[in-house]
Amino acid sequence: MEIKYYEPGDEREIISLFSKAFHKSLSFDYWQWRFANNPFLKKPLISLMWEKGILAGHYAVSGIELNIADQTQSFSLSGTTMTCPGFEGKGIFPALAADVYARAVQTHGVSGVMGFPNNKSHYALVKKIQWNDINIIPGFSIDSARIDDVQIINIHKISRFDNHHAEFIKKTIYGLGFSVFVNRSASYLNWRYIDCPVNEYTCLQLMAGDKLAGILITKTFDSFVEAGTKDVDILELVSAPDINILQSMLKGLKKFYNERNVAFRRINIWMPIHDPRHLLCEKLGFMIGAPLTFFCAKAFVTDIDAIYNYRNWYLSLGDSDVF
Repeated sequence: MEIKYYEPGDEREIISLFSKAFHKSLSFDYWQWRFANNPFLKKPLISLMWEKGILAGHYAVSGIELNIADQTQSFSLSGTTMTCPGFEGKGIFPALAADVYARAVQTHGVSGVMGFPNNKSHYALVKKIQWNDINIIPGFSIDSARIDDVQIINIHKISRFDNHHAEFIKKTIYGLGFSVFVNRSASYLNWRYIDCPVNEYTCLQLMAGDKLAGILITKTFDSFVEAGTKDVDILELVSAPDINILQSMLKGLKKFYNERNVAFRRINIWMPIHDPRHLLCEKLGFMIGAPLTFFCAKAFVTDIDAIYNYRNWYLSLGDSDVF
């Protein structure tokens, strides 16, 4: 078997392997957006394992920026780990990961990798390529019936993010006491939420007079529990730890969907228990539950140990490539 770097034209085999490995399809548009059009890496960081013309394995990371204290570092998000059926147990994944990580440091100056592995890949990540477990993130949800209906609230749709939004987000996250988080620059926000070709995200801003008070980014999906209804994932909820602001954002979200005749059953979010808004959300009716998600990371350099302390991290569903 031979490891080769990704070359343009390999997409056909990559998409075919995805179908074999996961029994579902991967659209070319999504692949192009996530890897080829990623604004934080000049070239895709993908390594492929070939065996006599057969694509036996694939590993890739996509580029992000990570704020660590007051420094912005080039970082990466792990994703799309695939082994062709029949090639399991041959050490393909560790070999590809080592190749990707070496190039990430030497060619791109990437400081580390983070990810949210599933049960199938978690063992290999920790035991074979020395990722560090940081924590397990629980779900945090509220039934829509707990949110009052309102007629008037000063919430508006965002068509495109600008530096004003990015600065508000960064200032708010620092104000909440966090020192490690994905840098939500205008470039990142537009790439992640506005330009995504496969998911339709709703981006909203809550205003207090003429001042920005909060940002909400959401996505609806078919409920797994009740047929014919929707649930809502909150990818980003950016606000001060103020129960009135949080309540207004939830009411505004419900009003937005009601006006579009979208009935939803439940709202889901990630909010670590050390987030100062967590208790406030509990008071509003949010409850911890499934699903549980592994959160892991690996540093490629020696001066970013802050990433291993879960209490340093500001996290949202939008940090994962699954949502």
